[in-house]
Amino acid sequence: MAQRDLNLLVTLGVLLEERSVTGAGQRLGRSPSAISHALGRLRLLFGDPLFVRVGHKLQPTAAAEALSEPLSATLFSIEGLLQEATFHPDLSDRHFRIIASDYLQRVLLAPIVGRLRQFSPRVDLQVLPARPHLDQALAQGVADLALGVSLSAPEQLRRRVLGEDHFVCVAQPSSWTCGDDPAAWAALPHVLVSPGARPGGPVDRALALHGLRRRVVVTLPHFLAAVELVATTDLVLTLPRRLAEVLCPPGMLVCPPPLPLDPIQIVALWHSRHHRDPGHRWLRDQVWPAAGESRAL
Repeated sequence: MAQRDLNLLVTLGVLLEERSVTGAGQRLGRSPSAISHALGRLRLLFGDPLFVRVGHKLQPTAAAEALSEPLSATLFSIEGLLQEATFHPDLSDRHFRIIASDYLQRVLLAPIVGRLRQFSPRVDLQVLPARPHLDQALAQGVADLALGVSLSAPEQLRRRVLGEDHFVCVAQPSSWTCGDDPAAWAALPHVLVSPGARPGGPVDRALALHGLRRRVVVTLPHFLAAVELVATTDLVLTLPRRLAEVLCPPGMLVCPPPLPLDPIQIVALWHSRHHRDPGHRWLRDQVWPAAGESRAL
């Protein structure tokens, strides 16, 4: 062990996450040439190419993929050994990363940042966009905490419900010709907001229970663009009430959907290895009250 540079394992862990020499260099504050040199040493250490270039990305070999999970667990264990037994928010310069959709950024980010600025002005926060496979992102250390809606908690993840929001429909008054008729509502042209471009959602599930199906004319990743589109077309949009209150311009119709939709459950997820970390516990203790301060929750 004394004859090996264990910093190489940190480089390997970041390369497995970034799949890019440039991206790994930016994460570690090192030049691409330094990362390439480290990769060469890693190849000698493990006796395997570890990565092959496919287009502009590095594709891990089977050996590198097999190293990913135990390496991640090892690095987290070492980090835990080096962390202080206590956390002093007024002195800490720790960097936290939170995954959240544009909806939850709009609802929760301001009160969270307000509390961080008040109690820990040297702590930095990086907000990452919503992504699939949150369990992997949290297990690999891509983020400390994930905020989402109606999320379950896979094995090794902790979960806490922060509150609820409710769906409303928005449209130009002249475009809302369905009244309270679910079938007429389904027949209108719809906008779907899906960060991962996945089809379906709460509206489609509710319609299916009544043997109905809507036509989604446009699918977008963000609510802001969807509201702007509805404001200038005949399309209709279903979105959380809190967003409708802050995003919809004057004169736009905001009303309950013709079919009852389940409430939106706002939840936080984190990996079990962080549960007793004093700094992470402090971060969670700022998020919970921030959710309570939000008018939506």
